[in-house]
Amino acid sequence: MLPLRVARSSPGGSASAVLRALRHVSSRVSRVQAGEDELAQARQWLAKFGKDTIPQSICEVSYSRSSGPGGQNVNKVNSKATMRVKLDDLQTHVPRLIIPTLQSSRFFAKRSDCLVFQADEERNATENAATCFRRLKQAISEAAKMVIPGETSAEQKERVKRLYVLVTHAPETPSNRRPGISPRKVERRRRRRPTRRRRVTARNHSEKIRPLRWPFA
Repeated sequence: MLPLRVARSSPGGSASAVLRALRHVSSRVSRVQAGEDELAQARQWLAKFGKDTIPQSICEVSYSRSSGPGGQNVNKVNSKATMRVKLDDLQTHVPRLIIPTLQSSRFFAKRSDCLVFQADEERNATENAATCFRRLKQAISEAAKMVIPGETSAEQKERVKRLYVLVTHAPETPSNRRPGISPRKVERRRRRRPTRRRRVTARNHSEKIRPLRWPFA
């Protein structure tokens, strides 16, 4: 339940203050509800994510000469594939939550505002284009798993609740009051450490002049 704060004012302005507070609370409730609904839709989209989720029609593929391994076709045949996908076209097929994550990935080209994928491992240009498309789907899937959290089950909520109760209501003991060194180790170190009285006594004993013992009684 969101808190409702109404400022004190004159009798004539109390009604307007209440209306402003109600509008503020209703706007906060609508924003929270919209965020939960958007997250639920993103979870459903991720659960149904597959090979047909992203259409190939939004991908722009170009070919160039490959410089990698490939035998006699290297630098002679346009087998290298470069795929570009504009974010404006991609937003209609993916949740809005993962767009910032895709913009921060290594495949994003800021000047053209698109994702760029390249492949030249195969000799065939069509196979390299298919490799670019697989990398596009993998990048989208990884971004979605990073941003969209899984739904918490009732058992996990109950387990977290029990742990919270145990931690907050635990009695204060030396173990949780001073974590790290146990009291027994502290006492042992204190006993080993020489006090000022012991140091003075040891110094006086070393500087004390002992009387000579004559050989004759």
